[in-house]
Amino acid sequence: MEAGGRMDYAGFVAVHRLRAPSVPAEVRRRAGSDAVLADALIGYELACRWGEILHRLLSDGSRPSYDEHVSLLDDEYAPWANRWYSELLVSIWAYREAVSAYLASAPATGGRPAPPPELLAETQRLTGLLDLLRFHVSQRFFQAGWMGTLFPERFGRRGTERFFPGMAARTRLSMARQGVDLVELREAAASLEARGIDEARELRRATNGVLAELDTGVMLAESIARYPQDRIAALPAPPQFEQFAGPANADFLLIDVRSRRVRGIQVKSTVRAVQKRDIDADRISLLSVAEDLQSYAVPPGVQRAGERVPWPGVLALRALTVGTYVTALASHMSRKEFEAYKSRATELLPDSIPEASRRLVVIAESAERERRATPARPPRPVSAKVAWRRFKQRERARFDQIVSLAYARALEDLAAPEGRVPRS
Repeated sequence: MEAGGRMDYAGFVAVHRLRAPSVPAEVRRRAGSDAVLADALIGYELACRWGEILHRLLSDGSRPSYDEHVSLLDDEYAPWANRWYSELLVSIWAYREAVSAYLASAPATGGRPAPPPELLAETQRLTGLLDLLRFHVSQRFFQAGWMGTLFPERFGRRGTERFFPGMAARTRLSMARQGVDLVELREAAASLEARGIDEARELRRATNGVLAELDTGVMLAESIARYPQDRIAALPAPPQFEQFAGPANADFLLIDVRSRRVRGIQVKSTVRAVQKRDIDADRISLLSVAEDLQSYAVPPGVQRAGERVPWPGVLALRALTVGTYVTALASHMSRKEFEAYKSRATELLPDSIPEASRRLVVIAESAERERRATPARPPRPVSAKVAWRRFKQRERARFDQIVSLAYARALEDLAAPEGRVPRS
């Protein structure tokens, strides 16, 4: 270890186990008759394999060959990950429809029928899947980081873009799109929770955890693309470095491949003094969802009091609404699908201006300018198109500022990138 918490590979991994615990025999028995659970266990084993690969690299420098790694990625991991997430999306869409049907039959006041057993069972199943497979929600998009960590000699001036040209934009786009689906899942769970259904509280909690990591992933993907010369790689933390790491548990790992240093990032809704005492400060830095990532909502009626409620997912949604993604769209999704997700993201942002309200906002702004203007110089009318373009420019500037400050915060205890000073 070096001063200021800058820990080398061997020092960082010294407190982590090589192998994660096996799945209990009872769970494996149930998986024999549950195809979804069986698929989830495959995902858990794959996550543990990634953890073993990383542990060996950090502890003694051993690593698979490039061809072996590509084979693991293309022949084993990618087919499973794509299949699993497609099944998860289908489950989320079906669940939202089931919740809507239940709410239609259960008015907010009086006459609340008990939720169908199938809906409660699906609530618990989705909670378990998100808890068990949280690693893969981000892992699918950070293969460039693994390439850069395992094979730093292949880095060029373009950083991890050398391995996957355009990967940074596709990563931001994919994670932001994923954020839309998960925010809508959280809203469905919150609707059930408001009806006093306790199972939904756990689903909302699990969804918030995944969304906080998506916000962090969007920030890291954006930042690493901006500063490839830093040769920093970001990895979602496998189980050995998260669930089973005690006070050294992390959500993401930042790897400085030049100096062979590593730092864990743990994301919390808010960072309190008690949380700082409960972490391994030599290895882990804390990021706040509400403060560092600016993912928060302001409750109605308290705007002037400055109260902020952590609202994971806001940064991911904002990335979708302010980005252009021309190159990424060419190979990733249709323009029609992109615009549909973008519209949904705009509606879900707690501080955005929905499409239907834009003209009203412009009219209100024009009226206010006319009221304040002097009679000698009446205000120049502003078209709805110009007003909306200015709003988008402000949103883009805000997004860029959030990303830059959060990245500097994440790097404070890892290294000071050349030409930039981390935030004090």
